[in-house]
Amino acid sequence: MFGSQSWIVGIVVLVAIGVGYLIAATRKADAKAARPSGRAITLDSPLAPDTAFARLRSAPLGRFTLGDSDEANRVLVFASSVTLFSWGFFFPVFVRAGGAGTRIEIGLKSRLVQWGPIVTRTHKEFAAAVEKALAGEN
Repeated sequence: MFGSQSWIVGIVVLVAIGVGYLIAATRKADAKAARPSGRAITLDSPLAPDTAFARLRSAPLGRFTLGDSDEANRVLVFASSVTLFSWGFFFPVFVRAGGAGTRIEIGLKSRLVQWGPIVTRTHKEFAAAVEKALAGEN
């Protein structure tokens, strides 16, 4: 069924996956270059924008770590690690004045290329961690 050269295909696939993981693992968050994405979750908070920004910057968010922040523009970029099932993600968080408090826009960007239910599930998981941090539940 398989030719004698099928091992070459296997090696090529393994090398491609290895290179993908290497690229994903070495990408760094950059708050100054962060831009709102088409995929965003928006949260509203009664906190003042500076207070919300400070709380998010210092709060532990479980498996999500702060990669970079830009205080002047109130942008934070959190990251999730590369795993066996994911290349990992960056979560740009834009903290803006809105209404009587703050509007927080949470974006999502894969470290490489990714689609499917893991993307949506991870985005919602991160947004829930942000909500808990804003409520002071961490």
